[in-house]
Amino acid sequence: MRYVVGLMMVAFFLAGVGLFVAGVRALIRRFAAWRRLRPAEGEIVWIEKRQETTDYESGRTAEYHFPEIKFRPERRGDQRFVSEIGAGARASRYAVGQKIAVLYDPDGKISPMIDSWAGIWGPHLVHTIAGPIFISGALLIYWAFGDRILGR
Repeated sequence: MRYVVGLMMVAFFLAGVGLFVAGVRALIRRFAAWRRLRPAEGEIVWIEKRQETTDYESGRTAEYHFPEIKFRPERRGDQRFVSEIGAGARASRYAVGQKIAVLYDPDGKISPMIDSWAGIWGPHLVHTIAGPIFISGALLIYWAFGDRILGR
């Protein structure tokens, strides 16, 4: 039992550090590239639907819609990307053919994104916030079971 709890503590800590570092690095990259980002008008060409289980006991699932967007950057041919953010609802708020604002990096260091607050900052802020939550979980496990884990 103590090995399982100790492994959970280490896993929570490492996952938290990984999430936090990845989130902070991505936010720094976005801030550094902010002046370089260019706007473009994109068009939704496909909607990728993903089923995810929300409750394992009841088997309840939710469907998320991630738009695939085509846009034309300056001095290049068409580019396509699947958005990092999607809509989780019974009916998609996105529609094929819908025009949508896009930001892209002409240097290609950052992948294109939907031009919205959530599209630009959302996923990386979630990682940055979730990291310390996982680290706190590891510290809570240590506080509650530290004597048993370390065999004192």
